[in-house]
Amino acid sequence: MNTTPLLICCATAAALLASGSVRAEDNLIPNPGFEEGSGGWVLYVSEQSQAVPCRIDQVNEGQKSGAAAGAMISENFASFSICPEVYAGGEKVLTVQPGSKWKLSFWIRSTEATDSTSQPAFFVRFPLLKDWKKLGKLIFIGANGAAVVRDASGSLDIGEIACNLPAEWTHVEAEFQIPNDVPANQLGRPEFYARGVKGPIFLDDISLSRVETEAPQP
Repeated sequence: MNTTPLLICCATAAALLASGSVRAEDNLIPNPGFEEGSGGWVLYVSEQSQAVPCRIDQVNEGQKSGAAAGAMISENFASFSICPEVYAGGEKVLTVQPGSKWKLSFWIRSTEATDSTSQPAFFVRFPLLKDWKKLGKLIFIGANGAAVVRDASGSLDIGEIACNLPAEWTHVEAEFQIPNDVPANQLGRPEFYARGVKGPIFLDDISLSRVETEAPQP
């Protein structure tokens, strides 16, 4: 069984901002530091991993800040994800405009997680929708600064957006853009997805905000 270090496909800077000052709006993720337990978060387990016990827990030791952090845990090798139940305003989706920019930020660490595949992954993905209908398009955000749009049924070379899963708390941040050539007007909730993972992955201080670009003052 392969127990090589787990790879993480998470978010760092993924798009260059237009010139001008940048202002971020309030955090759109409820219970972002898991201070209220796992409330507001939903666990999804892939079809092939249904027999594996998976869960999301609140932990009160070793957190990045505050009194708690979240832990994604599988008792054997599994593919599963966690997702906010709703956005902070109670929305299932966010209304977006093509070309609009968004910022995702979180802290992550794992001291014990291992993988069972040659290309394991931990990544963040957003579904793109049009009037509540799935477009079959996903935005994947990777740790190498790449933000790519793929068909949900298509393939993604995980190696292109992978890096080592950190043993110490590591800040991950990405600014990404809604594609101009995809007829999406809604952004689904972010999925924090672990593929082929056994062991805990800890998350804390998750945030998502709209980035507004203002023209520089003369």
